[in-house]
Amino acid sequence: MRVLLAAIPSATIITPCVAGLGPLTAYCEEAYTIVMQNLMERITISPDICHGKPCIRGLRYPVEVILELLSSGMTAEDILGDYEDLEREDILAALAFAARLSQVKRLDLIGA
Repeated sequence: MRVLLAAIPSATIITPCVAGLGPLTAYCEEAYTIVMQNLMERITISPDICHGKPCIRGLRYPVEVILELLSSGMTAEDILGDYEDLEREDILAALAFAARLSQVKRLDLIGA
């Protein structure tokens, strides 16, 4: 049994939603959507900052840099220690952004 965590919109407590035994309940899906929307609000895109690359809260930390740090083996705590103006939610937002980009219906190869 897997347990997904879903935040209650107007509260600070977290409630578990059980997955794997069928589809998520409407409540869990709504809570997940709210959490993802809140995280995605941390990603900004401006032509004046980092040449228009997606960044964390306009702080000139491109999402790709956070993802590269994580893929190199750094933990979220390591990154937060090195970049004091970042917050845990910023790292989660970078991961959420990458997850959204990977949700494509199909890839077409160009050339051969």
